[in-house]
Amino acid sequence: MNIRSKHVAKKTALVVANEVVLYVSGLSLAWNLSKALYGTGLELRQQKALEWVEMIRDNPKIFSEQLLEQEDFQDGFVFTLEKYIAERNQDKRIIIQKIFTGFAGSEQRVQFELERLLNTTSIISVDAINLLAYIDKNIIPEMQADYKEHNGQIIQKLSMKVQDHLGDKKGEEYETNQLRDTVAELITLGIFRSWTESYNTIGGGGSSLEYNLTIYGTHFLHYIR
Repeated sequence: MNIRSKHVAKKTALVVANEVVLYVSGLSLAWNLSKALYGTGLELRQQKALEWVEMIRDNPKIFSEQLLEQEDFQDGFVFTLEKYIAERNQDKRIIIQKIFTGFAGSEQRVQFELERLLNTTSIISVDAINLLAYIDKNIIPEMQADYKEHNGQIIQKLSMKVQDHLGDKKGEEYETNQLRDTVAELITLGIFRSWTESYNTIGGGGSSLEYNLTIYGTHFLHYIR
């Protein structure tokens, strides 16, 4: 494709995005606000902009005209679109779409942690996302089954389950130092809460780092599924 053809293709993407916006009643104000603030960025990343407005169009049950006309939604739209067009990783852009859909469907949008969730998505590593996905698919169902089996009379530690699944003796999927670094990252991001437990042995004693999901971590986990 030559330079002229590329230019035409890019122009076409933004033209189509504008046509989609005209088709979706109530979206024009939020879109025009975004163009006023990020016009150059939208010009340079038109395909991502088109993906974004097509997501709105394709989910009319969530993005109703009444919702699109509300100021808090419009502010969230503008903020999130900036994050979306700047994000290089396609999987993360899907997470951003899910977060925004969750924001749009929330009855408490003012309290919804949109900015925090989006900032976490921007800086979290792919390794951390993969670990959370593994935990969600393989470990949390096991913990829920244990909890049910013991009628809730059980103290559970996510750290113990992760060690059982991915620790030194189990593990080729996660190299030990990588796993430790990823856990440290998730603690820093507020997805895990950690504490230290001391223990005694015949030869002396020691301590271990334990962790569980925070409330915020559980919320974030929902959007990587």
